[in-house]
Amino acid sequence: MAVEHLIPGSAVSQADEAARLLTRGVARGQSEAVAAFYEQWFDFALRLARRASARDESFALDIVQDVMIKAARSMPELDSHAAIERWLTRVVCNAAVDQLRSEQRRRRREACVEHRAPLGVDTDVSEWVHVQLSRLREEDAALVRLRYSGAMKLRAVGQAMNLSADAVRARLRGAMGALRRRAGEGGSDAR
Repeated sequence: MAVEHLIPGSAVSQADEAARLLTRGVARGQSEAVAAFYEQWFDFALRLARRASARDESFALDIVQDVMIKAARSMPELDSHAAIERWLTRVVCNAAVDQLRSEQRRRRREACVEHRAPLGVDTDVSEWVHVQLSRLREEDAALVRLRYSGAMKLRAVGQAMNLSADAVRARLRGAMGALRRRAGEGGSDAR
């Protein structure tokens, strides 16, 4: 194989030339090159993300999304197919570690918020809120906790949950509406 690499016009040198052109295009922000990179390397990145995180496909897809954004923003010009594999492997593994750490921090924050009653709030009310939040979808309950117990702005909540501020606003509106209905009905409505 090393001999093929030295022969002009060989499959190996053509693949390396294609890799050079692709990464040069991505590095220069050419949308066609970014789309081609995404198409060619998505499956590889997804397999790596699943392996690196040992999590489900949804979690791995979040990792790949972060990786593809990083590639579109800051991919270096690489000189071979093997160099792309090495770069992508490093970026996917780093993104997986970052995503896992982020999830750990989020769970720790939520655990702290769940076990602490706000100052000046009646314990019975706090217990009712805790029970009602546990009946919401897990993601909606997390949004409510971050926004109100964590006193985070919509944008910060969105960044923590990988959502836009508008998506956070809409989901909070729905979750708070469900909590209001339950308060009006004596808190028995389960979602």
